Amino acid sequence: MMQKAIFNRPATRFSCLSSLWVVFFILLAVAQSAHGQAVKIMPLGDSLTSGHRHFVSYRYDLWFDLIDAGFDVDFVGYLKNTADGPNLDRYPEYLTTFDRDHQGQWGYQTDELVSIAKSSSIKHQPDIVLLLAGVNDIWNLGAGGVSNARWGLRDIIEGIRSAVPGVTILLGEMNPYAGDNAEFLESLNDAIALVASDLNTTESPVILVDHYTGFDIGSMTHDGLHHNLVGEAWVAENWFEVLADIMTTTNYTLSVSKTGLGSGTVTSSPSGINCGNTCSRSFASGTSITLTATPASGSTFDGWSGSCSGTGTCNVSMAQARSVTARFELPTPEPFQINAGHSGAWFNTATSGQGQLIDVVPESQYMFLAWFTFTAAASNNPDEQHWYTAQGNYSGNTAELILYETLGGQFDDPQETSTNPIGEVTVSFTDCEQGQMVYSIDTDGRQGTVPLQRLIPGSGNVCEDQSGKAAITTEAVDINAGMDGAWVNNDTLGQGFLIDAHPNPDGGNYIFVAWFTYGEDTASGQHWLTAQGDFAGSVAAIDLWETTGGRFDDPQAVNPEKVGTMNLDFTDCSNAQLSYSLTDEDLSGDMELSRLIPGGQALCEELAGAD
Repeated sequence: MMQKAIFNRPATRFSCLSSLWVVFFILLAVAQSAHGQAVKIMPLGDSLTSGHRHFVSYRYDLWFDLIDAGFDVDFVGYLKNTADGPNLDRYPEYLTTFDRDHQGQWGYQTDELVSIAKSSSIKHQPDIVLLLAGVNDIWNLGAGGVSNARWGLRDIIEGIRSAVPGVTILLGEMNPYAGDNAEFLESLNDAIALVASDLNTTESPVILVDHYTGFDIGSMTHDGLHHNLVGEAWVAENWFEVLADIMTTTNYTLSVSKTGLGSGTVTSSPSGINCGNTCSRSFASGTSITLTATPASGSTFDGWSGSCSGTGTCNVSMAQARSVTARFELPTPEPFQINAGHSGAWFNTATSGQGQLIDVVPESQYMFLAWFTFTAAASNNPDEQHWYTAQGNYSGNTAELILYETLGGQFDDPQETSTNPIGEVTVSFTDCEQGQMVYSIDTDGRQGTVPLQRLIPGSGNVCEDQSGKAAITTEAVDINAGMDGAWVNNDTLGQGFLIDAHPNPDGGNYIFVAWFTYGEDTASGQHWLTAQGDFAGSVAAIDLWETTGGRFDDPQAVNPEKVGTMNLDFTDCSNAQLSYSLTDEDLSGDMELSRLIPGGQALCEELAGAD
């Protein structure tokens, strides 16, 4: 059998390659890294990737082989650990210059890797994935593990591609081992080769890497399966040879940015850009790229700048690094007077799961807004629930409000809170169904424009009546659209509720409630819940929901989950009784609610026919 040179890394690092070979790769790699960002590589697999019994795995040697050759690389993944911890005498730079990030899941079969591989790819956007998995399938399942691995590897690759369409996959064959069901190893490697052949594409290559030929169980493992120092260096060299071929091809980075008050996405052909979330990608020199701009509903595409111009598709040839800017704008709004009918729930379709609740009081020309969202990606605690309030006067079709952040509270508790101004919000409406919110947050420089539309379709009828655009016939119902707006419990000021009620004389009465509160202790931070459903008469018995996983003003998918019930009973246009039960938290309680802004009951009394 063909034998490969074996290299081991001593306490003092040295290149495994000859000086001439190193210089050759350094020159090419410098050219490559000068055109773009570090190449993100995700080591993915099982214990052969994570390490075992104080052995770190091939990752240590591979990292330094790449760095010694002059490549600009970044290992990525959720994990940093090595099973049982590393032996620092063997790996002296483990805690210093070695990049420990990886996605090696100890003991996982391929089917168990599918979801974490996709999640990690969404988070880290790897350019290259080193996939070494399947041995646990046959170890645990015998002959059935071959089929399990074949379909599991396909699902892993397809999941990664759904997150990073242009990714390159290096799919490793398994090395020989001595242990349970080893007789099925050759069948497993045949299945791995078949997956590589079936799924290989020009846009997203799947490259088979041979870790089988020439591997010696006795000298390269410490337990018959897991690699010792000799085996780690051998496997690292196999990966390195293929990676070097890939990365020495000159690549140039195409960067896309968006500007303007509107929103939209830019996608590329061949795939790689989906901006959206992925706004830069490296392409091989000479590749012809077509960019397409698609405006979101309510926005328009106003053209390209940078390496393209005009309003059609953008065609660029990657002979050098390119940057392109797409401008999305909102239509110039016609003046539309703010009225009490604009009270209620609003949201941006691009960031569903977040939203705004508005309370308009014409008697004092005052607006109160509550914004339920999440923390930003750059914050200390990204993707956690967060909320803001804004309030101030309005005139004509524009409300200029001060944006506030309230912290320090405790769930349904009179714990004192602290409220501070942090920025400004300007709200305007184009009609009774659409508007926009322009925000500026002084504390961290965030700013943007959020297009708004009604959360409950058709609930703008009262707004139309108030503006004189159309007549509306209302019946004397207990709950009516005049109950929209901000409500509080005077015992827990600094927390509160925003209500949007939509009575429908033809049936299907609907109410939406947002509850702005805190965790069960002061260290838990802000928290918000929503409740929605049908109502009858003066009572709404509706489900409570918790929404998690979002990101500030970002289309990242969220996870809504039903967590309890709420019962809301209005005694008149200014007062209500609320009871709640949170099933999982074993919390329940009752409270009295009243209007936050005095005078807000006028429309409610008018619609209810009260004196």
